Amino acid sequence: MRSQRRRPGAATNVPIPDTTDTTSPLPERPARKVRRTNQGSKSAPSDEAIDDFGLVAFSDSENETIPQSRKRKRKVLESLRLPAKKDDDATTASDVQLQPPASGSGRPPKRVKASQPQNTDCGFFKLPRELRDQIYSYFYTADKHLSFSAPQNFSMGTGLLRTCTQISHEARETLYSTNHFVFGRQCRRAGSYWDYEWKEIGFLPVRTFVDMIGGNLSLIKRITLILEDATPCLNPHLKTNEERRFIHDADLLLMLRTLAERALNLKRLGLHFHGRRRVEVSDRQFIQALLGIRADEVEFVRNITQHWVEIPQDDSKHDAGVERTCLQTMIRRKVVQNADGERVGTAEMG
Repeated sequence: MRSQRRRPGAATNVPIPDTTDTTSPLPERPARKVRRTNQGSKSAPSDEAIDDFGLVAFSDSENETIPQSRKRKRKVLESLRLPAKKDDDATTASDVQLQPPASGSGRPPKRVKASQPQNTDCGFFKLPRELRDQIYSYFYTADKHLSFSAPQNFSMGTGLLRTCTQISHEARETLYSTNHFVFGRQCRRAGSYWDYEWKEIGFLPVRTFVDMIGGNLSLIKRITLILEDATPCLNPHLKTNEERRFIHDADLLLMLRTLAERALNLKRLGLHFHGRRRVEVSDRQFIQALLGIRADEVEFVRNITQHWVEIPQDDSKHDAGVERTCLQTMIRRKVVQNADGERVGTAEMG
């Protein structure tokens, strides 16, 4: 007990009560952090490894007190550890895949090795190429020719071509090489609602087609050109018959130049000129664009087919000099060599 103090002006015999609480314990010293150490063996995490992971342990002067369970901390470290690498096959980042954590657990996701399919070959590709080509022909070979002047049998689905890249490459060969394409003029009007005057479609669909398919033009084997003049009632902006001749049609001239550049494997080319005047050698712009096309066989068609009915027409209206020039220039010739490999001349293909 402390000694009794006297207050000034108070009686000397009145004692001052002691307010000290004798039952209160001594204050504890502040906790200090345990020194961190590097993680040891990967077989089992040590106490220092648990502390190094970021879970701080506290200790007093006499013994250490850990606020959380060490067993749970070890499970967290083991779940985050990557699988051990093998000597022959090292685990890479692409071989490890994260799994979503369990709902409500709050634990980090586990890493597992992604599984690979054992067999990636599709049953369709196990068939021989001959059988696959026969299947393609059922889809993309038309019974009649494909006429752009009367497009009635163009309803071929393209779903098979969009299956995969290999099927697209194989099926397009059947689509373009087995069909007979007839390029002609469409005698009907078209335009936008804001146009004051609609015009004849003409050879615009043909030009759009050859531009759109691009390199597939080299797969086409047979083409027939049915060239007609513009219709007066459908082309009021063309005032004279000379302006309405097909030899001045811009879409037709561009289409012929595109065929000369890309249609490099034509087997047969049919020509039919059905204009108001005969095509002559003096029509230089048209003749020059036409002579750029090459084919193994060039033929001037004597009749044409329209709307699925073969209608006899007049002979192709062209000069004899035009036919002779076309047959001499447009037919592709092969080089004839002797046994020593020397060039001895040329011969017609086919």
